Amino acid sequence: MLFPNRITQAVGVTPEWVQEKQFTPYPWKGNPEKRNLENVQADRPPAFVRELINLLSACSNKLKNTQGEHLPYRSQLEKVTLYALHLYECLFDPYQTWRRQLSGEIISMKEKSKYKFAPAVLPQEFSSFFQECFKEDEQLPEELQLRLIHLFGAIISGAKQNALLVVTPSSVEVVMLVLRRWCSPASTAPRDPKLLQLTLKSLVGMVHILHASSPSQRKVEIRAILDSYFKVLNSDQPMASLEGSPGPHWEERLIDLRVNMLGKQEEERMVSSLWSSEATGE
Repeated sequence: MLFPNRITQAVGVTPEWVQEKQFTPYPWKGNPEKRNLENVQADRPPAFVRELINLLSACSNKLKNTQGEHLPYRSQLEKVTLYALHLYECLFDPYQTWRRQLSGEIISMKEKSKYKFAPAVLPQEFSSFFQECFKEDEQLPEELQLRLIHLFGAIISGAKQNALLVVTPSSVEVVMLVLRRWCSPASTAPRDPKLLQLTLKSLVGMVHILHASSPSQRKVEIRAILDSYFKVLNSDQPMASLEGSPGPHWEERLIDLRVNMLGKQEEERMVSSLWSSEATGE
């Protein structure tokens, strides 16, 4: 067995389920062509993809609902969640486009056209799961938040079809919530700068995928995303929605948000997208 019985029982997943699915949490390495991507069907997701959503939901709810409480198997539960999220990332971005772009690699459309295997189809349940993980009154450990943002970016980068499914008003709300929390005046705790950087990269990816799509394909407009972002970016005082007196670091975090947002090329693309949406009346 890969998972201790007490963990699977705690989140409502039986050991028989785990054994039946032969769930292997170890990260996939090496050439994507050497993975068993033939098992990923292009027309519909494998059956275990939806069952994995149930596992992730149960694990994340357990972790959030027991914050501040003694949970003997908390570290194991977090590891199970990390492994499951990594498996999802591999399914929805099998050629690691997101990770390669983060490392500075430029992946052309010509290279993408040579990809032999399509990513798994994103299940409809993912959007509600993603939003639930970032509820305002509950937070997962920062390491899991980082992995979730990585997964979100991988979905956007892996396939346009999945990207259009995941870029919704609710996911935009989640991204803005993460950015607002970064500047939260109510918190003086140190934050991992990677969370800010990855969230901003995801935001840029959302704008790019919408800019390359027709209005009929979009669930949210570019202008709405940019308006929401600029509201966060131009905040000069603690936001009314965040209770508590200003902490000593909130102004520094707001500066970090502005500085880390974009490189020169990405800034030009964002401005171009804004002007294009205004010109077309979108």
